[in-house]
Amino acid sequence: MQYTHLFNFILGCRTLFFLLQQCHPCIERYNEEFVSSDKSHLAEGCFCPNGTMLSSPHSDICVSSCDCIGPDGTPKKLGESWRSNCHDCVCDEASMSVQCQPHVCPVPPTLPCTQEGQVLVTGPMANDSCCNTTTCKCDLSRCPKAEKSCEPGFKPVAQPSEQGCCPVYKCEPRNVCVLNNIEYQPGVIVPVSLCEECQCTSEIDPFTQLHQMQCRKQTCDRNCPAGFRYQEVPGQCCGKCTQVACVFPMPNIPGSTGPGQNITFPGDNCTLYQCFMINGQYVPISTRKACQEFHPDDCVPVSLLDTNLTLDSPNTLRIRLSLDCDEKPRSCTVQKKPTTITHEGCVSSTTVEVSSCKGTCSTYSMYSSEANAMQHKCSCCQELSTSQRSVTLQCVDGSSVPYTYTHIEECGCKDTRCQDSYSDLLLVTASRGRQ
Repeated sequence: MQYTHLFNFILGCRTLFFLLQQCHPCIERYNEEFVSSDKSHLAEGCFCPNGTMLSSPHSDICVSSCDCIGPDGTPKKLGESWRSNCHDCVCDEASMSVQCQPHVCPVPPTLPCTQEGQVLVTGPMANDSCCNTTTCKCDLSRCPKAEKSCEPGFKPVAQPSEQGCCPVYKCEPRNVCVLNNIEYQPGVIVPVSLCEECQCTSEIDPFTQLHQMQCRKQTCDRNCPAGFRYQEVPGQCCGKCTQVACVFPMPNIPGSTGPGQNITFPGDNCTLYQCFMINGQYVPISTRKACQEFHPDDCVPVSLLDTNLTLDSPNTLRIRLSLDCDEKPRSCTVQKKPTTITHEGCVSSTTVEVSSCKGTCSTYSMYSSEANAMQHKCSCCQELSTSQRSVTLQCVDGSSVPYTYTHIEECGCKDTRCQDSYSDLLLVTASRGRQ
């Protein structure tokens, strides 16, 4: 009586290939081809279907014929070959047993692996896991470090090599500006010189792909007024106008002169302008000549009157009288005149009153018969009494020195010795000839 597979599973049959049978003859040996006599008995249990048998006492596989059992316990047919644990095995027909030999691997090729970064690697073959083969593989840790030298503003970037193992490097632009081989970030202001500064902008140069620098120069005004000279100032972009001379503000004619020099302007010959350096300052001083008052009664009859006519406008005629006076002889008196005293390059800061003696004295020449010669009386207008006065002089180097001069208090006529004239010598010669 046969049962279904469900009962086989419930009763403990090891595989679905077994059948639960009652009173089935039980053979002790599993391979009848090697059995000389049958010793069987009837039993109930799990049995292979009719026409099949167990491949081995330790197997639950039913086979139709009993040839070889592989290392893994599976049945093998005569002549069947297989590989197990890297051994080539075959079910030998003659001995009906498994014959195994170590698997023979081909000799791997010798590879040079000469490219940078390549290493020789041994591993199983793709189609034969029992054999090893050698290949050249890239080991980036063996590649040389980036030695690509890039210009300022650029950086080396690694790129895969189409032929070699190690990557190749290409210089790519950074996000910076470059000025004088120095990199600057966008927005940074760079002083290039005292008069120029540059700023790194966000604009990109279409040729270099770097950020562009925009520079601006400062313009200095070098025009200075009269008496001043433009001079550079250390540490600053623009200089300044420094005074180098005294300035005399004249209408429509700005004039200047250096220390120790003097100047006059057209149309005014009576005023003398002088420049002095006092305590580091340029001090202009003007001195005007004082003309004596004109008195016609003091002139001799030979005085002349010059008339100059000037046409100012079509209806206006200007008359200028130029008076030339030969003064009549006057008695010896003190004359005073405002004067600027100059001594060894130093000048008085103000005018001082300088006095002099001027006038006529009783002087004559006449022949003396007794002396048989010309007799002379000479009298000179000169000082009778004087005093010493002091004034401070300012020098060109800024220093000041005291100065003492003589002031005439009184003038008068004083007799003096007359020199012999040529007529006296003639008279003396004639007198000697008569003797």
